[in-house]
Amino acid sequence: MDKIIIKGDSESFNLSVNIQEILKSLTGVLVDYWLITYIYGISNSDFDMLEFEREINSSGKKVSTEELMKICTNFRELYDITISGYSGNIKSIEIELLDGVEWEVFTIDKSAVKKLLALEGSRVGRVV
Repeated sequence: MDKIIIKGDSESFNLSVNIQEILKSLTGVLVDYWLITYIYGISNSDFDMLEFEREINSSGKKVSTEELMKICTNFRELYDITISGYSGNIKSIEIELLDGVEWEVFTIDKSAVKKLLALEGSRVGRVV
């Protein structure tokens, strides 16, 4: 599995890339569904983030790419999130945001690696 790191500015807690940009860069990568398993952040005023966090953190949420893109428009700030993309029953990609300043994307899809490396602030990371 390859690891791509997309780093923001840790002093200003400013990400160079948001979740929607990562998902858009993965267009054409085969993902049947996404599973959101952890989230912590702040939402826009018309979205109940606390309820959404409780739902995700207790049982996860399975969504399509379109649903995930729509859900992500409700986030004003994200600090931590873990989302896994599945092709059939095989996890083909995992996206994690760590402390609001660094994305780590793990994937077995070589075309996804190439697309992710085109994003600002991205580089290949070492899988431990």
